[in-house]
Amino acid sequence: RLLGSGVSDISGFGEYVKAEDDFALVGAPLSNGNSGATFAFFKTLVNLGGATGTGSWNQESFLTGYSESGYFGSRFDLIADGAEYIAAISATGEVSGSGCVYLYDQSARRFLKKIDASGEGVASFGKSVGFCEIENVKYLAIGYDQNGTGKLNTYKESYQGQKDFSFYQ
Repeated sequence: RLLGSGVSDISGFGEYVKAEDDFALVGAPLSNGNSGATFAFFKTLVNLGGATGTGSWNQESFLTGYSESGYFGSRFDLIADGAEYIAAISATGEVSGSGCVYLYDQSARRFLKKIDASGEGVASFGKSVGFCEIENVKYLAIGYDQNGTGKLNTYKESYQGQKDFSFYQ
């Protein structure tokens, strides 16, 4: 059983979950006056004897949203980056409801950059996020609505390992 700690008024815990190997992110986008929070957990393994091995999940850190009604942690995705992970975490209510996506590396411990929506009539930027890797270069797709129509923007690293994620198409 996982429980988040370190944030007052935890609400919506588990609304969105993503796990990869021994790392998991758990969203609580209704926490802190709906500014939101995301919790990072690592699994510690003991006696690695297959199905008989035991382990426990321990909270490593937490991140909180930056603005009231920002819904930070409403959606996110992870991609392996060596022994760590890069995380894209959306805050669909920030920027006056247009939304944005925050990128972190070192398994959600170090801030990389914020990607804001662009254009008129954008809402819920970050309503879906997904990573992929092609020929060792990472790509990030971000879903949003614009004037009532669903759309998707793609961002990519300029070259392998750069983690700069610029607009691609």
